[in-house]
Amino acid sequence: MTLETAKEILKDNSRLPNKEAEAVVRGGMNICEQIEDGRRKYVWLKVKPTKTDDESSIALALAKYRLAKDSRNKLKVPKVEHKVAPAPPTQQTAPKPITHQIKRPQSMRQRIKNKLWEIWKEIDEVVIE
Repeated sequence: MTLETAKEILKDNSRLPNKEAEAVVRGGMNICEQIEDGRRKYVWLKVKPTKTDDESSIALALAKYRLAKDSRNKLKVPKVEHKVAPAPPTQQTAPKPITHQIKRPQSMRQRIKNKLWEIWKEIDEVVIE
């Protein structure tokens, strides 16, 4: 449907809804799809006017949308889960003793706490003298 025809239809038949004419004038329409899990998904479908009145603008827009949707679905490769065989049982050996301790960086709270202890010790020494 051409844009001029759609505008004329909307002016003449203001009481009777013509979805195709409304979609052409607005530039699109919402369609409802159901997803695999049963939810509804509303998609905005762009509807462009055609060159002649013989062609349906909505049919062309739906065909274009479904073609794009199918190509997107083909790109999605299903994930294959690889089964990992369990490791063969091995002899358990005693863990080696750690000869040196790894020094962890102190947190800000611990450093402040240490500084406070040093300050209190100095205050105590001053009071005792």
